[in-house]
Amino acid sequence: MSIRFLLTRHASRVMLPLCLLAAGCANPTQTYWGKRLLDFGDCWDASTGFAGPVPYIRLKITDYFVLGGGDNQTIFALGWHGRYTAAGSEIERGQGAPFSRGTEWAGAPPMIEHKGIFVSAREYDASVKPCEGTMRAEKFTIGLWLCWLVNVRLGFNIVEFADLVGGFFGADILKDDAVEPPNWPALLRQRETPQHPVL
Repeated sequence: MSIRFLLTRHASRVMLPLCLLAAGCANPTQTYWGKRLLDFGDCWDASTGFAGPVPYIRLKITDYFVLGGGDNQTIFALGWHGRYTAAGSEIERGQGAPFSRGTEWAGAPPMIEHKGIFVSAREYDASVKPCEGTMRAEKFTIGLWLCWLVNVRLGFNIVEFADLVGGFFGADILKDDAVEPPNWPALLRQRETPQHPVL
């Protein structure tokens, strides 16, 4: 599935001001407050928009307890899923059966597969893969997602919040302060090659 299909120019216009705000109009990894703002953003998984007529509802208490069912995707969604996923992506999709299996996708990697209630697996693309600390932290989001005519998604990551608090005292728990988020405008312009495969 191509980046160009998943990410829109509108998404780029949303992401760029956020990056500039976090950076103080400079590199976001170079300022103390820029790092804290990115850490704060990593705590949240939220979006709103419009969806199809078939319901999808999912309750998540970390990746180790997920209960969801239905089959739907957004017609349009505007939101934020952390620094590694494009803000404003139009495509969010969830499908599955309660107590069985399911998948969800928030506009950019990872693809999340739920294998029953207590087991989830995440598949990342190498070109936009987070640091190891973030990949571990992403498993600890708590939230609710309703996708049925309207799209309402809100999640809060407790490990990312601990990283945010630690950052105020000079502790980078997840070792993500030196990691820059993907340059989504550049990725949109990038040609698909064997070195840069489609997502």
